[in-house]
Amino acid sequence: MSKKKATQNDTATAWFTVQVRALREALALLRGVAPLRSTLPVLSHVLVKTTTDALTLAATDLSVFVSLRLTAQVDTPDLALALPARTFGDWLNAQELANDAVLVAQLNVETATAELKGARHTAHFNGIPANEFPTPPDVADSRTVHLDAATFAHSVQRVTFATAKDDVRPILTGVFVQIAGSTLTFAAADGFQLTRDELRLDDDAANAPHDAHGVVPADALELAARLADRAGAVASVALTLTETQARFRIAENEVVTTLIDEEYPQFERIIPTGYATHATLELAPITAALKAAAPLSDDGVALTFDLEKLTLAGVTPETGDISAQVLLRTAQGINAPFNVRVQSVFLRRVCAALGDVEELGFELGSDPHQPVVLYAPSAPAWKYVVMPLAN
Repeated sequence: MSKKKATQNDTATAWFTVQVRALREALALLRGVAPLRSTLPVLSHVLVKTTTDALTLAATDLSVFVSLRLTAQVDTPDLALALPARTFGDWLNAQELANDAVLVAQLNVETATAELKGARHTAHFNGIPANEFPTPPDVADSRTVHLDAATFAHSVQRVTFATAKDDVRPILTGVFVQIAGSTLTFAAADGFQLTRDELRLDDDAANAPHDAHGVVPADALELAARLADRAGAVASVALTLTETQARFRIAENEVVTTLIDEEYPQFERIIPTGYATHATLELAPITAALKAAAPLSDDGVALTFDLEKLTLAGVTPETGDISAQVLLRTAQGINAPFNVRVQSVFLRRVCAALGDVEELGFELGSDPHQPVVLYAPSAPAWKYVVMPLAN
């Protein structure tokens, strides 16, 4: 494919005017989807298209497709061009443009070039014709549920941190999602930790004709959650699950992803039940204690529960030890000090994922070799399981 080099003298059509803040935020989200390098050059681009009253931006890596709608002043509708995502975003971020400033765009369809002009800076980009950009996949009608955007975003945040960060076992890089009756379940694990959360759906969902489940890539689910979080309290999320795809519609934005085609481990069997020892603590103090012990807890943090407090200690033979204490709110079944050692980074991620939750609970087995269970009284459907380290 050959393209004429962009020049300021090219005859161009007035295209659109858009607020800088909206464009910056959209490109920041999309550049994580568009691969930096690909055998298909168009995949490193973002498709920019006008409708009668809005601007849409889309990006894909062929397994995830994202489409975002931005309010804009449209001069010419139904024009589109794929622009280099990373260069476009870097140029926009480098300009000394206030977020409430506007960017004016012109398009030359014949040369596949675009001019973008701010208050003092102008850029000309060589693009790729829109007809070379992949079309979004059709998602067949299947099980669709609707839920509050903020609730969805918080639930996703409470599980995705536990997914595997490498692809040694690809299935563990995704989140198990299941719609069964009036319950939506999210679960994630990496072989050392497991977390599960459940959301109650409306009565109509309970009467749906069939259930659905699949494993959604964590990156795609986190992107949908970020869009839901940005959408505000009054927005909703429409989640559709088919045998091969998941679609998330948030306001007029959309994320479509191919499911990971493997069987997910039977995680419910891993969650212990019947533990007699329980303790609850305020989340903020335990977060602070973990931070204090962090310099000497690369090899794990030791937890010691007694009747009144939890002591956290990071120890290295060469350097020394750091300890911090947190008072217990409630305690049950702690008749003598109970010691267990776990990965400190895991607990820090749990605390960060719980956000504004005020209280964190621990369930402990009869010996320090059994899994440790964490829960949040204010989110009773959420559970977290972590395997202890050898002492």
